[in-house]
Amino acid sequence: MAKCKVSHEIQQLLKDNRVSGKATLPAFAFPGGYPIGYVTGECAVLCSGCAQDSLGDSIPSFVPNAYFIDHSDEGEMCASEQAGSPIRCDECSEFIDYALR
Repeated sequence: MAKCKVSHEIQQLLKDNRVSGKATLPAFAFPGGYPIGYVTGECAVLCSGCAQDSLGDSIPSFVPNAYFIDHSDEGEMCASEQAGSPIRCDECSEFIDYALR
């Protein structure tokens, strides 16, 4: 599987945020429009909106420090969905959206 162009950019944004406390996190990868989820120091999974909101948190373990790209779409089920646990944001409980079409 080809590596998304956005991977390096997200790593740099997360790194820059640790220094400056300011970053704008993308919601979807390019190419493909696959949704990006973020993971905090406490292993909480966040949608891009909640991850953005938590960037300025004063507790370091609440700030996203990793990410994942969900390469599944509505027509195929990823392993977590087959197991009965679709990916939800731990903050707002919304599903992390399927790939854009």
